[in-house]
Amino acid sequence: MNTPNKVIVIGQQPSSPWTNGGLSKSKSIERLNRWMSDCGITYFSFMNIMGDVNQKLPTLNDKTGIYVGCSGSRNYKIVALGNQVSKLLTDMGIKHFKLPHPSGRNRLLNDKSFEKNIIIQFANYLND
Repeated sequence: MNTPNKVIVIGQQPSSPWTNGGLSKSKSIERLNRWMSDCGITYFSFMNIMGDVNQKLPTLNDKTGIYVGCSGSRNYKIVALGNQVSKLLTDMGIKHFKLPHPSGRNRLLNDKSFEKNIIIQFANYLND
C-alpha cells in the first residue's frame, strides 16, 4: 500500500478521556487507531474544531487554528471525523475525506460491512 506519511485527523471536540485519565481508555481512539493501522498509517496528527468539552460551536480562534493547521497541507491528507467537522471543513474550503465518527454510539458502525466499505474508501483516498 502506497500511503502518505502525512495525515491530519480533525475531530469535533475533546472528549472526557482527555480530562479523565488519558486517551488510552477511549474506545473511539482505539477504533480510529485500528482504522489507521488497517490503512497503513502508523503516525498522524490530530486536532479538534473546538477546544473545550462544553463548547457548542467553533469560535473564530478555533477556525483560525484549523486553517493554520491545514494550510500548506498539499502533502497532507485531511480527515474529518463526523458530519459537523466535515461541514466546517467544506465551508472553509478545505479538501478532506469524511470518516464516520468512531464513537460506539454511531449506529452505522454496527454494520460491519459498512465499516469495511468505508475503510476501503478511506484507503483509496489516502492512496489517491
